[in-house]
Amino acid sequence: MFRAIIADDHPLILSAIERALHDSSQFSVVALAGSGEELLALLRLKKCELIVTDFSMVQDSSGHDGLSLLRLLRRQFPEIMVVVATMNTNPAVLKQIIACGVRGVVGKEESPEVLSQICVRAMREPYAEVELGPAVTKRLGLYLSKNSTASVVSKLDQLTAKEIEVVRLFAGGMTMSDIASKLNRAISTVATQKKSAMDKLGVQSNADLVLYAEKMGLI
Repeated sequence: MFRAIIADDHPLILSAIERALHDSSQFSVVALAGSGEELLALLRLKKCELIVTDFSMVQDSSGHDGLSLLRLLRRQFPEIMVVVATMNTNPAVLKQIIACGVRGVVGKEESPEVLSQICVRAMREPYAEVELGPAVTKRLGLYLSKNSTASVVSKLDQLTAKEIEVVRLFAGGMTMSDIASKLNRAISTVATQKKSAMDKLGVQSNADLVLYAEKMGLI
């Protein structure tokens, strides 16, 4: 039986994921976390083979969330498989999540059975290709197809992972100073990354940037 730690800032989702893993009879959930900070603390105390985590959780003093949290997990705990459960619908962001080296990505709107099946496959075939839920596969498929939103999405795809993170946090209401502190970057660096992102996206104002982020599912 595989040991798992689950992280999500919504208690109901934590409970649903815990139940799904328990019902599979393949996992023992050893701990639950409500933030990136809690998850990192638990990983230093508890042994596990699997982490199931939300992509965007409540802000905490650790400053670890989103892509920065996923990179840290893969860097500090490379032996632990990571499966991400997310509400994010943007294909460019999903590609960045996959690029972090996670073992699976599941949409939160998918059934608990889909999540548990992906977690089981992730553990049984740790060196296979990343496991994707049907909804995530569909989003990425639409991204690759020639549809009316392809040009819009491709603009976001031009952004670096760091630029996407800055845009996501700024659109979520954080100040430049807050973002710099959270990401451990100089304010000048954050400002440069924000301006670069706006230039690539072709937006002229902060309000337009926030609207774009909302439209593309970054917040």
